[in-house]
Amino acid sequence: MGPHAWSWIKNTDVRNKATWNYHRCLTQCNLGTRGSLIIEDDVRFARGWRHRLDITLAALENRFGSEFVLTIYDGYGWYPEESCLYAVYPHASFAGTQGVYYPARVREGYAKYLRRHGVISNKDHYDYLLRDYLLQEGLPLFATVPSLIQHMGRNTTGVGSWHEAPKFLEDVTAEPTGLPVWRNL
Repeated sequence: MGPHAWSWIKNTDVRNKATWNYHRCLTQCNLGTRGSLIIEDDVRFARGWRHRLDITLAALENRFGSEFVLTIYDGYGWYPEESCLYAVYPHASFAGTQGVYYPARVREGYAKYLRRHGVISNKDHYDYLLRDYLLQEGLPLFATVPSLIQHMGRNTTGVGSWHEAPKFLEDVTAEPTGLPVWRNL
């Protein structure tokens, strides 16, 4: 980060710093042409997570192309069953960006939206702004079933309280992978 950027951000509140940092991840961190998985630093992974993520992404891309977002963490455990790869995540319930996969086009669009509504205007926290962006663009949000990461950190950016995934499994290598979703869109 250059001195000009630091002089601008150094005196802002922790929420704005977190939003700015997330924006930097969206725009500057090893960006893949297919998409990018952004993971917070206070999580642990289930054994077999990478294979499970790969087959989940293949199923989603087969059905939706690159027009979706996938979270690999769910702090609520809201889905009704665990015999699927992913489930529709209700936009209104979304909070928590512990691990989110963005197809490249969606990542680029959200980065622009986050810069305008989060970094510059500090309108809201970046996970709520992600929810707003997805609704504005008409993009579906999905969650892996079960969560592939567990939240470990107890420090917060000041939004909400500490949480963890109630349906996290230590090992997802033996999980069934037959039915891709539990309900139609």
